[in-house]
Amino acid sequence: MPMHWRHRKHRKEILFLLALAIAVAVVALGAAHSVSWAALIAFAAIGLLCLWLIGRLQ
Repeated sequence: MPMHWRHRKHRKEILFLLALAIAVAVVALGAAHSVSWAALIAFAAIGLLCLWLIGRLQ
């Protein structure tokens, strides 16, 4: 991972993008009105990936 990613400003931008992606996923699932197991599993996988990325950046 590039060193400049460890800069605080870049970290905040990445965290903001991750939060935005999660919000979009929540809105998309809410608009579907029928949350399938596949959607739940995919959402959980995305959440775990985001947590892993946050852990790597800190």
